[in-house]
Amino acid sequence: MSIAEIKVDILKYIAATNDKTFLSEVLAYIRSSRKDHDWWDDLDESDIESIEEGNRQLERGAGISNDDVRAKAKQILSQ
Repeated sequence: MSIAEIKVDILKYIAATNDKTFLSEVLAYIRSSRKDHDWWDDLDESDIESIEEGNRQLERGAGISNDDVRAKAKQILSQ
């Protein structure tokens, strides 16, 4: 099968489906496979806001050290 035939088959399938989950997954795959792809572009608004809020917390000194998180996780998992 030639590249042109593969492209036509893919386009036919995409045009024929109404499966939003499938189409979203295809789009996510295509975006992630681009060489100039930035994962930040795939985040939804709530994810971006959560990351930005975390950064603001760190700037205010409200962060938790990695060592503290590991110690807490070890404590929880050993119960």
